[in-house]
Amino acid sequence: VVSCLSIGALTNGREAMMKLTESRYEYGHGESYTSLASYLYPELITVLILSSVTTFVDALFVAHLRSTSLYAALGATSMLMHLIIKLADGLSVGAVVLCGYYNGLKRPLDAGRAALNACLVTVLFGGCIATALYVGAPYIYQWYGVTPKIAAYGVALLRIRSVGIFAMFIFFALIGLLRGIKNTKTPMHLFVVGAAVFTIADYILIFGTPWTPSFGFRGSAVAFSLQYLVMALGALCIVFSGSMRKTYHSDVGGYDRSIAQLIVLLSWPVMVDKAILALAKVWLAK
Repeated sequence: VVSCLSIGALTNGREAMMKLTESRYEYGHGESYTSLASYLYPELITVLILSSVTTFVDALFVAHLRSTSLYAALGATSMLMHLIIKLADGLSVGAVVLCGYYNGLKRPLDAGRAALNACLVTVLFGGCIATALYVGAPYIYQWYGVTPKIAAYGVALLRIRSVGIFAMFIFFALIGLLRGIKNTKTPMHLFVVGAAVFTIADYILIFGTPWTPSFGFRGSAVAFSLQYLVMALGALCIVFSGSMRKTYHSDVGGYDRSIAQLIVLLSWPVMVDKAILALAKVWLAK
């Protein structure tokens, strides 16, 4: 889908159609199946890591703490995390579409401007979500209807994870530019690094080592936040340094209200679509 968005964006507008028509004579009939597959497989690996591997590893480690209440709190929180991840992923669609559109038109500075405004929108939206989760954590578990013991564990877990949630929104906005310019391998590498950081940190923080203390259940939340902080920092270094900075950010200006509004306009239907399915899982968990 990401590949189709970045390539299909070329068909918007008369000028883009002319460029696409000319490119058919020069390069053939668009992207080859091999090229499309090369964009697709990193995304499949990313989805596998995002949706399954880290969640399974975390559940396995917490299960070794041998507490039904802790495991129940993790399960309820994981359903909520699934919803938040879907919202962050949906919000990045606007950046993917706009960056892919401008990249197809050979206007890299406009693609960089779209990415910058996507980051600004994401900082605002992600900050509001993270703050709401931190403040509203007790009310969320009250709505879940869990026991006070499970609620206490869940509130502590969610409040620590709110830091990682803010970093997660920024990360998804940054990789929107990479996906828009048909670079799906770098986001995959960042997700692999993040998964490795999470797995190692999760084990060390939950169980401890001869040299470090054990944080138990709270270690899971710290590992989650550490994972997305590392991934967001890595994406920042890639997007705003070296050749990427020179090509896409040498003179992009600042906040552009029209671009920010367009990003929201493109993203909100996808966010609603993803949120409805994710909310169904939250409701089933309740």
